[in-house]
Amino acid sequence: LTFLGGAAYLRPLDTGQLQALTYASHRVYCAGFSIGFVFLGLGSAVFSYLWWKSRYIPRVLAAWGIFSSVVLSLVTLVVIVYPALGTAIGLTYMVPMFFYEVGLGLWLIIKGLSTPAPNEA
Repeated sequence: LTFLGGAAYLRPLDTGQLQALTYASHRVYCAGFSIGFVFLGLGSAVFSYLWWKSRYIPRVLAAWGIFSSVVLSLVTLVVIVYPALGTAIGLTYMVPMFFYEVGLGLWLIIKGLSTPAPNEA
């Protein structure tokens, strides 16, 4: 919106150029957001693996976290390489991560952390 604000320093540019700059900046922002999702998925996979190893939450929930995090990272990478796929699938590949995050949050609120027995560790 900075390009479309009508500031004095933008007056030498015509409307088409301002619209092109706005579109280009939006595309760069979206690309950066996608790269961020790749790292979000990788970090979440590591975090879920630590939940798995610690046994503080059920292993099924931690395994779902690892799976959903890897799906988020891999599909985001594929969408970066093949943008047409992104328009075809939308945000459906983020649904497993949604259920993991909501499930983990509810588990921690309702049940809390369970410490494993010393012989299990």
